[in-house]
Amino acid sequence: MQNFCLNMTLSLSEIGPPRDLVTSDATESSFWVSWSAAPGSVRFYSVRWQSQFSEESGLKRVPGDQTTTVLEGLSPETRFQVLVRAEYGERESDELSGFETTEDRSLKASWTPAPGPVLHYRLSYVPSSGGPELSLKVGPALSSALLKKLSPASTYNATLHPVYVHGDGKARQGVGTTLSPYKPPQNLQTSEPTRTSFRVSWDPAPGSVRGYKVTFHPTDDDVNLGELLVGPHDNTVVLEELKAATQYSVSVFGMFDGGESVPLAGEEKTTQSDAPEPSLPGSRDAQCKTSAKADIILLVDGSWSIGRINFKTIRNFIARMVSVFDIGPERVQIGLAQYSGDPKTEWHLNSHPTKASLLEAVANLPYKGGNTMTGMALNYILQNNFRPNVGLRPDARKIGVLITDGKSQDEIVVNSQNLRDSGIELYAIGVKNADENELRSIASDPDDIHMYNVDDFKFLVDIVDQLTVNLCNSVKGSDEPEVVDVVEPPMDLVTSEVTQYSFRVSWSPPDVAAEKYKITYVKTAGGPTEETFVDGETMTVVLQNLTPLTEYRVKVFTVVGEISSEPLTGLETTLPVAAPTDLQVSDEKVTSFKLSWKEAEGATGYMIRYRALNASDGSQQEREVSLNSNRKKNLNSIKSLNSSKRERELTVFVLERDEKCALNMRSVRASDSCRTMGLVKAKTSCCRITDAWILKQFAGFHIITSVPAAVHFHPQLSPPLQLNLYPECTCGSLAVI
Repeated sequence: MQNFCLNMTLSLSEIGPPRDLVTSDATESSFWVSWSAAPGSVRFYSVRWQSQFSEESGLKRVPGDQTTTVLEGLSPETRFQVLVRAEYGERESDELSGFETTEDRSLKASWTPAPGPVLHYRLSYVPSSGGPELSLKVGPALSSALLKKLSPASTYNATLHPVYVHGDGKARQGVGTTLSPYKPPQNLQTSEPTRTSFRVSWDPAPGSVRGYKVTFHPTDDDVNLGELLVGPHDNTVVLEELKAATQYSVSVFGMFDGGESVPLAGEEKTTQSDAPEPSLPGSRDAQCKTSAKADIILLVDGSWSIGRINFKTIRNFIARMVSVFDIGPERVQIGLAQYSGDPKTEWHLNSHPTKASLLEAVANLPYKGGNTMTGMALNYILQNNFRPNVGLRPDARKIGVLITDGKSQDEIVVNSQNLRDSGIELYAIGVKNADENELRSIASDPDDIHMYNVDDFKFLVDIVDQLTVNLCNSVKGSDEPEVVDVVEPPMDLVTSEVTQYSFRVSWSPPDVAAEKYKITYVKTAGGPTEETFVDGETMTVVLQNLTPLTEYRVKVFTVVGEISSEPLTGLETTLPVAAPTDLQVSDEKVTSFKLSWKEAEGATGYMIRYRALNASDGSQQEREVSLNSNRKKNLNSIKSLNSSKRERELTVFVLERDEKCALNMRSVRASDSCRTMGLVKAKTSCCRITDAWILKQFAGFHIITSVPAAVHFHPQLSPPLQLNLYPECTCGSLAVI
């Protein structure tokens, strides 16, 4: 009995519904349904559908090893609920539910009723591209009609005639377009604008998309239309050769076997000028010292998704990489092929016998543009670049280096294996949108030496040193001892002693002694990267001259000779600048009052701004008083305050290293008896402050209350004053308003 109960419990635990219901490829009378498999041994799946507008319904059973089916014979223009249930012999799971609508192939025509006694309306319609004309007879009391069974994604010309006893009335005309049966891509985004380019990205279109068409034109000029065609796996392109400081309209269409989707649209504006172009690096002291021969082919992705600006970064990366080698007919030879839709040899192995001519060729490497066809390109270099007639030497080691930023649109596994079977060692370097699984399948083993993947082009500089070390070892092969081992990074990054303008960075040494450590730090929001060095015996450094309340990314590298390790990375945020405290208002008179406060640590001065809120004589203009070190100041210059019921607004700035933050203190008009005087939330001109109660002032009375501790401030700005309660009038009650 115990065994029977245990088996029953296990059986019940394996019963459950399918998951992740997806509907797709809807047509006028069908759509596909797919789902993730239910747990356990499923015998069948039952798929039910029910119209949301009629009694139309159905049931279909599919074998338990299938997770997709097509529902056919459905009514057009109908929304259906779909329910999928797993069947386990005598038991069934709960149902998984979803919705889909069959294709809408209709247009609704509507009109204003014609004058007079209309007998009926005659509505005629014909495709703009040509075809038979069809007509409808519509009753005189109606002012709309539905045109059904039209062609998808087609434009129709419609003509409406009111019909009277003595003939037709004045005709009215209109135009309409039916929807495409194909769903468009989603979530269009534009980014990286320059003077002549910007990037367009999107999420893939549902269904069996065959590619994408990207059109673009100046927003005020739809005649000069640009167009790019990219593959089904591409979801980003860089639009080039645009006009400076110009607003552009962009549309992305999904391309299918039977037609194209409606467009996904967006806009972006090019900049007035470009940032300075990155320059090629100068010569480096680090060299690959070997007498070995090697023939290296660089295979560079030049597709539209990279763009000219990022392609300049690739040129710099290649220059850094090849500059460590001794270039010559008896040493290392380097050729290069660029690929997108079709590969092209930029230069062969024997084209540049000197390092100078090779670096010049790198500097002038053109940007090709096109689709990402990596498989074709891998086969191309095997058939065209690793050949004796273009410089391949039988006694040289053969190495291929792929640099790509996207997912291939063709087969790469077989083509990369053919290269490895030919004795070619393969490196794969991916950037941004590269598919890491593809990179691993291309690269030779082990992956940690031959495969690299970075999130952005600007991070290529972080891997170039390690890559050149590994390439140098590949050139030497097993016949020559390594001169430099892979340098280990430091460990256990810790930050401490955080202030507004500095913090300390500490770390533990690697197992192998370091000659020195390189420390880089940069604002995570963007900006220039700063760099400093300490000797190998030092494991701590204080980073100074930082910006208050700003997050920094810190990297620490072990340096041995000219080789740097992978970075040890951490984050830290500086403190906000100090604020003055204990603000008090006193000695209120008709035309003046006095402010006093406790000093803010490190402040070099203070600024006070003030204005009348309800003056009627033109004195509402904001005024300003600047102080050096004094904590008190009579505001004798306030004019036209001879009414004791005039409201006032004060703005107090803290000046510290030329940074400003304002705390506004605004009075609230109350009754003459002060009984309804209350508190309101702070208003600021440059801080984000939540739930902060501030000074309320009326006539000769004022109340100052505390600011809660959980207040959020804008980076680089002082927090508001910490205020205390100073009641200086006796009210019957205080009302929070």
